[in-house]
Amino acid sequence: MGVSGGGGYCGWVFDGDVTARCVRLHGVDPEVAFREMMLDVRVGGPCFERLMAAVMVVPPPFPKLTDHQKRMLEMCAGGMGAAETADVLGVKTGTVIQMLGQAKEKLGCLNVTHTVATAIRLGLIMPPPP
Repeated sequence: MGVSGGGGYCGWVFDGDVTARCVRLHGVDPEVAFREMMLDVRVGGPCFERLMAAVMVVPPPFPKLTDHQKRMLEMCAGGMGAAETADVLGVKTGTVIQMLGQAKEKLGCLNVTHTVATAIRLGLIMPPPP
Protein backbone atom coordinates (compact mmCIF):
# COMPACT_ATOMS: atom_id res chain seq x y z
CA MET A 1 0.00 0.00 0.00
CA GLY A 2 1.42 3.36 -0.94
CA VAL A 3 0.89 6.92 0.09
CA SER A 4 -2.36 8.39 -1.12
CA GLY A 5 -4.15 11.68 -0.86
CA GLY A 6 -2.91 15.14 -1.53
CA GLY A 7 -3.17 18.79 -0.73
CA GLY A 8 -1.16 18.47 2.48
CA TYR A 9 -0.23 15.90 5.01
CA CYS A 10 -3.73 15.36 6.42
CA GLY A 11 -4.75 13.59 3.23
CA TRP A 12 -1.88 11.09 3.37
CA VAL A 13 -2.24 7.52 4.53
CA PHE A 14 0.78 6.20 6.39
CA ASP A 15 1.77 2.59 6.71
CA GLY A 16 5.04 0.75 7.09
CA ASP A 17 8.21 2.80 7.36
CA VAL A 18 7.07 6.41 7.72
CA THR A 19 10.61 7.76 7.93
CA ALA A 20 11.76 6.20 4.64
CA ARG A 21 8.60 7.42 2.94
CA CYS A 22 9.25 10.98 4.20
CA VAL A 23 12.72 10.93 2.72
CA ARG A 24 11.46 9.47 -0.56
CA LEU A 25 8.58 11.94 -0.88
CA HIS A 26 10.22 15.06 0.41
CA GLY A 27 13.93 14.48 -0.18
CA VAL A 28 14.95 15.66 3.28
CA ASP A 29 16.56 14.27 6.39
CA PRO A 30 14.21 11.77 8.11
CA GLU A 31 14.08 13.69 11.38
CA VAL A 32 13.42 17.00 9.63
CA ALA A 33 10.69 15.41 7.50
CA PHE A 34 9.08 13.86 10.53
CA ARG A 35 9.12 17.16 12.48
CA GLU A 36 7.64 19.05 9.53
CA MET A 37 5.02 16.39 9.07
CA MET A 38 4.08 16.53 12.75
CA LEU A 39 3.68 20.31 12.55
CA ASP A 40 1.47 20.05 9.46
CA VAL A 41 -0.73 17.15 10.54
CA ARG A 42 -4.13 18.23 11.79
CA VAL A 43 -4.26 17.05 15.41
CA GLY A 44 -7.04 14.55 15.90
CA GLY A 45 -7.48 13.91 12.20
CA PRO A 46 -7.27 10.45 10.67
CA CYS A 47 -3.78 11.13 9.31
CA PHE A 48 -2.54 12.11 12.77
CA GLU A 49 -3.91 8.93 14.32
CA ARG A 50 -2.38 6.73 11.60
CA LEU A 51 0.93 8.55 11.94
CA MET A 52 0.97 8.15 15.71
CA ALA A 53 0.10 4.46 15.43
CA ALA A 54 2.92 3.98 12.89
CA VAL A 55 5.60 5.65 14.97
CA MET A 56 4.47 4.89 18.52
CA VAL A 57 7.42 3.61 20.49
CA VAL A 58 6.68 1.14 23.26
CA PRO A 59 8.96 1.71 26.24
CA PRO A 60 10.98 -1.24 27.50
CA PRO A 61 9.46 -3.18 30.40
CA PHE A 62 9.77 -1.36 33.70
CA PRO A 63 12.61 -2.92 35.73
CA LYS A 64 11.60 -4.68 38.93
CA LEU A 65 13.79 -4.34 41.99
CA THR A 66 13.28 -6.38 45.13
CA ASP A 67 12.37 -4.58 48.35
CA HIS A 68 15.85 -5.41 49.68
CA GLN A 69 17.52 -3.91 46.60
CA LYS A 70 15.41 -0.76 46.92
CA ARG A 71 16.25 -0.41 50.62
CA MET A 72 19.96 -0.88 49.94
CA LEU A 73 19.90 1.68 47.14
CA GLU A 74 18.10 4.17 49.40
CA MET A 75 20.78 3.65 52.04
CA CYS A 76 23.50 4.22 49.43
CA ALA A 77 21.66 7.35 48.29
CA GLY A 78 21.86 8.54 51.88
CA GLY A 79 25.62 8.12 51.89
CA MET A 80 26.04 4.72 53.48
CA GLY A 81 28.60 2.27 52.17
CA ALA A 82 28.19 -1.48 51.75
CA ALA A 83 29.62 -2.30 55.18
CA GLU A 84 27.38 0.21 56.98
CA THR A 85 24.35 -0.98 55.04
CA ALA A 86 25.16 -4.59 55.93
CA ASP A 87 25.47 -3.73 59.63
CA VAL A 88 22.12 -1.90 59.70
CA LEU A 89 20.30 -4.67 57.82
CA GLY A 90 22.02 -7.50 59.66
CA VAL A 91 23.46 -9.16 56.56
CA LYS A 92 26.95 -9.78 55.23
CA THR A 93 28.76 -7.09 53.26
CA GLY A 94 29.04 -9.53 50.36
CA THR A 95 25.27 -9.86 50.26
CA VAL A 96 24.88 -6.10 49.96
CA ILE A 97 27.50 -5.94 47.20
CA GLN A 98 25.83 -8.83 45.36
CA MET A 99 22.33 -7.32 45.59
CA LEU A 100 23.53 -3.88 44.50
CA GLY A 101 25.26 -5.56 41.56
CA GLN A 102 22.00 -7.29 40.61
CA ALA A 103 20.17 -3.96 40.79
CA LYS A 104 22.89 -2.39 38.65
CA GLU A 105 22.42 -5.11 36.01
CA LYS A 106 18.62 -4.83 36.05
CA LEU A 107 18.80 -1.08 35.44
CA GLY A 108 21.64 -1.32 32.90
CA CYS A 109 23.92 0.92 34.92
CA LEU A 110 27.70 1.26 35.09
CA ASN A 111 28.23 1.56 38.86
CA VAL A 112 26.32 1.98 42.13
CA THR A 113 26.18 5.77 41.87
CA HIS A 114 24.65 5.47 38.40
CA THR A 115 22.24 2.85 39.74
CA VAL A 116 21.10 5.10 42.60
CA ALA A 117 20.57 8.05 40.23
CA THR A 118 18.66 5.89 37.74
CA ALA A 119 16.46 4.35 40.45
CA ILE A 120 15.58 7.84 41.72
CA ARG A 121 14.89 9.11 38.19
CA LEU A 122 12.60 6.13 37.48
CA GLY A 123 10.78 6.62 40.77
CA LEU A 124 11.87 3.23 42.09
CA ILE A 125 13.34 4.74 45.26
CA MET A 126 12.91 8.02 47.06
CA PRO A 127 15.74 10.55 47.03
CA PRO A 128 17.40 11.19 50.38
CA PRO A 129 16.04 14.10 52.40
CA PRO A 130 17.96 17.37 52.02
